[in-house]
Amino acid sequence: AAGHEVSFLGRSGLDELRREGLRARSVAGDFFIAEPRVESDPHRLGEQDAVLVAIKSTGNAILREWLPPLMGAQTVVVTLQNGLGNAEWLAQIVPAAAVMGALCFVCINRLQPGEIDHSAGGKITLGDFLDSPPARREHWSAIFTAAGVPCEPVTQLEAAIWRKLVWNVPFNGLSITEGGKDTAQLLACPRTLSRIETLMQEVCAISAARGYPIEEAWIENNIARTRPMNAYKPSSLIDWQAGREVELQSIWGEPVRHARDCGVAVPQLTALWAELQRCCGREVSL
Repeated sequence: AAGHEVSFLGRSGLDELRREGLRARSVAGDFFIAEPRVESDPHRLGEQDAVLVAIKSTGNAILREWLPPLMGAQTVVVTLQNGLGNAEWLAQIVPAAAVMGALCFVCINRLQPGEIDHSAGGKITLGDFLDSPPARREHWSAIFTAAGVPCEPVTQLEAAIWRKLVWNVPFNGLSITEGGKDTAQLLACPRTLSRIETLMQEVCAISAARGYPIEEAWIENNIARTRPMNAYKPSSLIDWQAGREVELQSIWGEPVRHARDCGVAVPQLTALWAELQRCCGREVSL
């Protein structure tokens, strides 16, 4: 939409995208790309300035095949994925110095291959996996912002990830374990609201033990910004209801592992982790 050359590398729905185009219905303004460049083979795209990784972390294995043909000496690889461990995964495939991470504070769902619904939010924070001068993250933040996507560069990527997990852990998790409830239903029930607050406190405790304290007001801020979302279905709930694999490891497993490593007691998070494994019919080792 801002005039940059963008290609899409996908695993499914490619024929529909080529035939129907890509339509975004957005609170920030709708847009339509009639003929997006869509490929399933990264060799057909070749070297890129930046690679934005937007697949769920459950599909990370394919990145070993996809990323090498896209890499040049100056290419950056930006994970837009939820949870912990994704940047570390990328650093096993491409040079660690090329890896960046972005946290997306946005209500967005893919309704079908060529249709995206964006109902609220849209800000992202962008940081480097390894410590580096600010010029690169400021450059890419400016590109996003100029394209109408508010973007803030941050110096501590892991700190930003923990701040987002404060929302993702309770709302994505409880939406599943409570049998398919949206955010409005979770907030309307005193029992689940209390559990949301406790889970948020536990995530903040792990973050603090990792060296990234989060101000107490962040909990109420997250609850307050969720209320206007109304009946929003978190992406993990949509995956679960569709029978797709849920991002158990990155969103819940890794925080539990970090809590154990740091000696932080997180009884509600540990219980939620066990409940999610039962709901998803999967046992995941840490």
